Amino acid sequence: MSLEMESHGWPREFEKISKSTDVAAGLLHGLAKRLLGNVLSEEDVEGTEAPKELPEILHDLDEELRKIEKTSRELRDYFCSLPLRKVFTGLPLTREEFYLLAAGGTITIPSASGEGPYKEFMYYLYEDSERCGYISLSEDPSDQFVDTEEGGWESGAPMTFGVIPEEVDAGCLRSDQREFFKKHRPELYQRFRGG
Repeated sequence: MSLEMESHGWPREFEKISKSTDVAAGLLHGLAKRLLGNVLSEEDVEGTEAPKELPEILHDLDEELRKIEKTSRELRDYFCSLPLRKVFTGLPLTREEFYLLAAGGTITIPSASGEGPYKEFMYYLYEDSERCGYISLSEDPSDQFVDTEEGGWESGAPMTFGVIPEEVDAGCLRSDQREFFKKHRPELYQRFRGG
């Protein structure tokens, strides 16, 4: 990984691919217009194969650039957008998705149990009859929501999300969750209803 990639975070690399592809497509279209315009405006084109081959080559280049852009969008969605949407909608993350978000600096969970970051993170997934989401570690419920429009999630700013502890019904926790919070996060467990 380049130093530039490390300093900006890998999710931004997808944006750079998209911008580079757009620039290359623009250059290709400008080149095609100039080449085909010049060749087709010449009176005597006999003996040259450029008019037959050039449009096909330019078309193939354009198609390949479109494929690169499509692949870039799909990878960005898979590696960045989909895992983030799952966190914000309270869906369980796979181990891979968790580590992708952690690598991008989007989520951090302090290790309290020694069971590993992913397993511990999954203890924070809460569901009852009214809501589902990840339990927020925010000390202040007013910090619960962040403005993702302001800097975008890729800006590296820490985020809080999910269900505030005061809305968690301790009776709706799974038994392993209840034991985890009682043993390793008692101060958080005390904030739960019935905790």
